[in-house]
Amino acid sequence: MKVGEKIYLYGNQLSQNFETTLKETDTCLAIICERLKSYFQNKGIDTPHFHILDVSVSDRLPKKHLKKEIVKF
Repeated sequence: MKVGEKIYLYGNQLSQNFETTLKETDTCLAIICERLKSYFQNKGIDTPHFHILDVSVSDRLPKKHLKKEIVKF
């Protein structure tokens, strides 16, 4: 993955898909997930169990996730 590349975060437990562009500080999946967690918290969504979510990263969404809304963060 390269800086500036668009990626999607998705998971069966998530009601939406999330799209972001990689930044220089995104050195691993954990940092990207922390950005997503921070996004939730800024929206007022409590995330005490965020660490147990099964989140996957890809440059495109799998077919079964295409019907979910895509949220940019």
